[in-house]
Amino acid sequence: MTGNYLKIPGETPLPFQRPPQPRLNVKALVVLVLFSLLCAGGFFLAKYWRSLLPPTETSEASVPRVAKPVSSTIPMADTEDLLHHLEAADAQALQAEAEMKRSEQWITRISPALEMNYMSGEKRRLDAGLATLESARQSVEQAREELENTKNLLIERSK
Repeated sequence: MTGNYLKIPGETPLPFQRPPQPRLNVKALVVLVLFSLLCAGGFFLAKYWRSLLPPTETSEASVPRVAKPVSSTIPMADTEDLLHHLEAADAQALQAEAEMKRSEQWITRISPALEMNYMSGEKRRLDAGLATLESARQSVEQAREELENTKNLLIERSK
């Protein structure tokens, strides 16, 4: 006897018919591979078709065209206006840097008290805020340096 049921002589159907086993459809796989190769070949051809052609002597693509430089002098009225805007932006960057420094001082003052009062979650948030603050300060400092460089370049060109 096999199984957990009593075998009666004659043909007895199984309790459940087995589902048919799925067959691997080789045709679909071959079509998919060929289609992928065709797409890859088309992409390669579209991207690199110029490099596949033999070079010609009269090719203008090999000679880059250089644009004529525009006059590097800036009118004095525009220079003064731009300098005013750059100085205002520099002042705002300085103010933002001072406020960030003050925020950092407050964070460093309150951080030990949070550790003593068993508020480790809040301390971690403050530490994350402190790291973000440091990143912002570096960005502001970089922006100030770029403003200073732009201002110096503007002054040079206006002479």
